[in-house]
Amino acid sequence: MNINSFQSCLSRYGATLENWPDDIRSEAEAALEGSLELRQMLAKERKFEGRLNDIAPPEPDKGFIDGIIAKSHTVEQDLSPVQSNRLPRLTGWRMAASIVLFVAGLTMGNELRVLTGPAAPASTTGDAAYSVMDEGGSGPWDV
Repeated sequence: MNINSFQSCLSRYGATLENWPDDIRSEAEAALEGSLELRQMLAKERKFEGRLNDIAPPEPDKGFIDGIIAKSHTVEQDLSPVQSNRLPRLTGWRMAASIVLFVAGLTMGNELRVLTGPAAPASTTGDAAYSVMDEGGSGPWDV
């Protein structure tokens, strides 16, 4: 393992070699035994990570947290339709619209059947309409 690939792995996986993938770790450990420069890079990275771990995150300001909680109680919440009283009205409207559309469909279907006449019998193969026309009979396309 060369210096550039070791530095790349060090940046990616950190200074704790146990966190490195097994195949890369064994190659890195072998390279560390033979290179003082790689050992110094690893020591420098461990020192840096140690300093980062020593930094305690700042405590949030108590007034800031209380302000957020107080603001959440004053803002009007948008209720879902289930929590508000809009759901029963919407359901009733949808039911009425469905019934009207169903009746309109039945009426239009009956009117079309009266205007066009009875439906032709369905054929099982689809060749029946062609055979009637081939024999000189009148098919549905004759006007």
